[in-house]
Amino acid sequence: MTYKINKIFINDKKKDGTPYIDKRGKPYKMAGIYFEGQTKSASMFCYPDSEVLGWKIGDEVEVILSENNGYLNAKLPSKTDEINEEVNELKEIIGKMRIWATEIEKRVKALEFLADSDVEEIKKEIPLETKIQEAPWSKFNRKFYDDEIKIEDLPQ
Repeated sequence: MTYKINKIFINDKKKDGTPYIDKRGKPYKMAGIYFEGQTKSASMFCYPDSEVLGWKIGDEVEVILSENNGYLNAKLPSKTDEINEEVNELKEIIGKMRIWATEIEKRVKALEFLADSDVEEIKKEIPLETKIQEAPWSKFNRKFYDDEIKIEDLPQ
């Protein structure tokens, strides 16, 4: 999730003055970050190559917050986290598409009982063009479609 930084402190030493060293003997820094909308500061490990070391007040950053034993921890999202988020978005889109498909199926069944003249009258009311941005899955198609598309241009 994206959070705005209100305050950030980066320390390379503990309160007693000893440097932060991990289990493998690598030095690291500890960041204490106050994010907008949070009542506690979040702690975050920072190795020398971490992008966190370049963060400043006002930056909007992508982090995952979790609470553990009363402490708020932050971590940078991994590729797996990003993929899981996209999978969840796709599941939501598929659920909406299933609802739409059911609704369309009901409407098609209702049309089967109409006379041909009634169907032609209904077709006049249906818009022939739609914008792909209106569809919930458009986020994933924007690189392919960025203008209007016509229904007759879609593959059958």
